Amino acid sequence: MKPSLIAQFQNLSLLFWALLGGCCTLIVILDFYIHSSLNYMLAAFSGVCFAFFAGAMRIICYFFGFIYCLSYISIAIEARLYGDIFLSLIYLPLNLIGLIEWYKYPYKDSKIKLKSLKNLTPMLIILSISTLIYGLFLSHIRSSYPFLNALSVLLQLFATYLQSKRYIQSYLLVTLANIIMCYIWFKLSLVESKMLLQFFNTCIFLIIGVIFYIRWQKEYNLQQENQKEK
Repeated sequence: MKPSLIAQFQNLSLLFWALLGGCCTLIVILDFYIHSSLNYMLAAFSGVCFAFFAGAMRIICYFFGFIYCLSYISIAIEARLYGDIFLSLIYLPLNLIGLIEWYKYPYKDSKIKLKSLKNLTPMLIILSISTLIYGLFLSHIRSSYPFLNALSVLLQLFATYLQSKRYIQSYLLVTLANIIMCYIWFKLSLVESKMLLQFFNTCIFLIIGVIFYIRWQKEYNLQQENQKEK
């Protein structure tokens, strides 16, 4: 059964809605004090919604992903995080790929069938080499925090690919990338207070990434048990 739009918002716990509402409320409160611009607010709301619905395994997350990419580009330009600009441009088609990949598979209560990688070594080798090359390029064009930004970008790209293929390890890579970006946005917010909103947003991403990795792992184990019983 293919998921309907209404089904994307059904069978979600009260805790899910309470946490999502709480995060959005905190964004509004923080914005009241720092007076950020519209694109910062749009990125914050769409980013949080993407993280929550992706973690809940709902394909509606990719709708919010499109909005987040478009709004985040101007923020990254202002912060001179050129790696993130390229990442957002790549994310636009990746969101479409992820939407197609998730939609192709049978759903039960709007949930996707998860998988787990057996060996991360080849990916880690490629990641290390790519980070060095990309970091040198970003350094050449005078990007802020070139090598950290390069590592974060590549971790997120690998994670997005794994997520589109429904691998639970995607959230491990996302968590590491978010730790890096929390540090970068914290340093940037010390110079420009309006960037504090993006720091807060990234902290939410970090927390959500950890929580939903645990949930994806539990869901994967449950699916494996159900598969064995059939």
